[in-house]
Amino acid sequence: MGKAGKGYKKPGKKRAFSKKDWIWTSVLAVAVIAAVVILALVIRNDDFLRTENGKLQMEPNWLVANYSKTSTPQYYQIGSVGEIPGFTLGDESAYSATKYLHAQDENADAQLIYISGAASDYAEMAKYLSSTAARLAGVDEMESVPFTCAGREALYSFYTMEETPAAETAAPDATETASAETEETAQPDAEETAQPAEGEETEPVITSVAYACIRYDEGHCVSIQVNVDGPITEEEAVRLLTLVGDGITFIQR
Repeated sequence: MGKAGKGYKKPGKKRAFSKKDWIWTSVLAVAVIAAVVILALVIRNDDFLRTENGKLQMEPNWLVANYSKTSTPQYYQIGSVGEIPGFTLGDESAYSATKYLHAQDENADAQLIYISGAASDYAEMAKYLSSTAARLAGVDEMESVPFTCAGREALYSFYTMEETPAAETAAPDATETASAETEETAQPDAEETAQPAEGEETEPVITSVAYACIRYDEGHCVSIQVNVDGPITEEEAVRLLTLVGDGITFIQR
């Protein structure tokens, strides 16, 4: 029997998968899975709102918040404003992160509503709004009260403020002021420059504002501001804020 020719190899046993082989295979599988996940996240996180000519490109009723970790903002949709009985979404909401809702009736319970998303924890935002409200109301401190709004954790505060507007001074009509070059300077008519009677008071203006900060996620919230012509009770403030919250739909990010 002749010898085997060049290149002939004697068949041997197949090498079993070693522990080292299993480790490298596992590492490779994890790497592939991680690459797929990262790619999916990149695709998902690339859906931030574009800006054209300084305007956010979005639907007028979208609620958005900034999720950027740098100085360059990256806005994402976090919800939307639906129908709120008695109010209409204003045209100025189209490209703005703040949504403006106007009362449909001049005798409505509230006249103007602002809704906006914020890159802030809801408790921190509530603290800021409460301190601002306290300053406007002329009190040392204002409490933020916990409640549920739009099915989420929230805090609210409100205040009523009374102001006495300054008396307005009418400007002279240009057609009634003759030039000094052609006419003598006329003395003012006593009847035309009559002042308010001594002791007469200007009617004070009473306004109220109710705030709410709704938790969205860690570091983001939605704030509501309701402006009312006249005084309101705490019960009325909560009712109005809840009415607005019920019109908000949040989306999961």
